[in-house]
Amino acid sequence: MKTEQLKEWGLDERQIGMVMRENGRDIEAVKAKFAGYDALKQRAAQLEKTAASSEEVQQLRQQARQWREKAEETEKSWKQRWEKRDFEDELRRSLHQAGARSEKAVRALLQEQELSLREDGTLNGLKEQLENIRCECGYLFGPDQAPPRVIRPGSRTGGEEDDGQVRRIMGLPAFAAGKDDL
Repeated sequence: MKTEQLKEWGLDERQIGMVMRENGRDIEAVKAKFAGYDALKQRAAQLEKTAASSEEVQQLRQQARQWREKAEETEKSWKQRWEKRDFEDELRRSLHQAGARSEKAVRALLQEQELSLREDGTLNGLKEQLENIRCECGYLFGPDQAPPRVIRPGSRTGGEEDDGQVRRIMGLPAFAAGKDDL
């Protein structure tokens, strides 16, 4: 309430003063009732900030948990890949040592799901399977003898006997005694 408004209503100065005093008392009484309102308003703002930061913390925890799970999955995936690679390498090496002529052909006959890689790096169950395959399909494994000596024409390191063998293999007639047709 303003003094100008009271003058417009026709009140004199003494009446205006009394009304203003009463109005001031009413305002102070209301202010006393709501004095804690500002403190409550500040406390509510603080709680809202705390709740927001609590939600952020929860979100960060959830993200950390997701990253941890993703890291564990990746580690597990790579561990499986390494184990598979070690298994493949050991299987190839073992087949080569066993004298397999064709790795593909021997692997087609193997039951790889029954094989396992031991801690020492050897394959469990491979020896028995290779023995069975060797009995049934011995042609898949190379002979125990040394490979034949290859003579290349024109090398002249072998001598006349080697030259005669080369000519015979190639289907050429033998040399005439003492004559070289080159």
